Amino acid sequence: MRDYVLREIDKISKLLEAILLKVDVLKSENRQDELIEVTKLELVKNLNIDVDKLLENENFIEILTQEYRFCNDDLEKFAELLFDFVESTGNPDEKKKLIGCIGKIYTYLAEKEHPISFNMFYILTESKKYS
Repeated sequence: MRDYVLREIDKISKLLEAILLKVDVLKSENRQDELIEVTKLELVKNLNIDVDKLLENENFIEILTQEYRFCNDDLEKFAELLFDFVESTGNPDEKKKLIGCIGKIYTYLAEKEHPISFNMFYILTESKKYS
């Protein structure tokens, strides 16, 4: 059973990395308008996660960790995806909501003594622009 859980966690990590790579390609091709749609579709298709519904739930981190078996590294990658959404959306209310969710993820990671990465530091610094 332990091996199965570890394989599932590894799949999640690889999938999130693949989505982040796809996001980078869309950014470089200046297709910001498609970025959010494509990412949401990939999450639904591959992990059965509806980001909009998930983020409406106050306990979305618990859902990710318990139901979807996200580890701390996966949560950090998920926060990176959310930050890509922040940069892509023109809706100020949506930006504020997403930044709040990113903040919750990073607070959770800090409580779990997850090391601060360069990306996490960058996102926290950049998020201040939108506050």
